[in-house]
Amino acid sequence: MRMIPIVGLLLGAMSGCDQTVPAPAIPPTSKPSSELVDELARDPERLKELRRLCVEERDQVEEELCAASALAARKVFMGESKARYMPIPMFPRNPPP
Repeated sequence: MRMIPIVGLLLGAMSGCDQTVPAPAIPPTSKPSSELVDELARDPERLKELRRLCVEERDQVEEELCAASALAARKVFMGESKARYMPIPMFPRNPPP
């Protein structure tokens, strides 16, 4: 019997916390050219320096260069393959007799 008023107060207090704050608007970025991405992927020293600048001094670097460096880093890491990931089967389907 004592729990009902406590639960009521708790629910009343929690209902006031349901105020949502709108997310900040993120400006759309332009897609960097594929030539720039390829050039950065071929030059690992420039890519490394540009990635460092994008992390440490974001306000001094153009957004397109940071996007291109991110795409180039992904391209270097993932490779050129367009094929989907196909896991190697653990056991062969037809074991040798």
